Amino acid sequence: MSNSKGFTWWVERGKLAIAKTTDYGVIFTSPSEVLEVRVFCSKLADHFSTGASISLTEESDLPEMFHDALISKVNAMVYEKNPETIQIAGYWEGKYREAIFDAKKYGNENRVVGSYIKGEDY
Repeated sequence: MSNSKGFTWWVERGKLAIAKTTDYGVIFTSPSEVLEVRVFCSKLADHFSTGASISLTEESDLPEMFHDALISKVNAMVYEKNPETIQIAGYWEGKYREAIFDAKKYGNENRVVGSYIKGEDY
């Protein structure tokens, strides 16, 4: 929970809650006015299913532009198992590191995405 200018917020059951408090969180009231809220966050991709629950129709949460990074890492891991193809493994590892650099740069950009927040009564 965080407190700023009489407003407090917390995340509960996967939802962002915002309330007003004047007594440091003893009593919460709904905000009486509509204000703009800016949330800075990063989304983590879900893991793929494993074992008996594997679905071939599953798609990655990663942006499509970084799907090649996954392939590059797999290629590097496959090629490094064989001493004759170890140089090829280095090539694919380099491609993977480039993609990781680009992904981190992409993740740190300040992209503003609009959304609608539906109010709920307490």
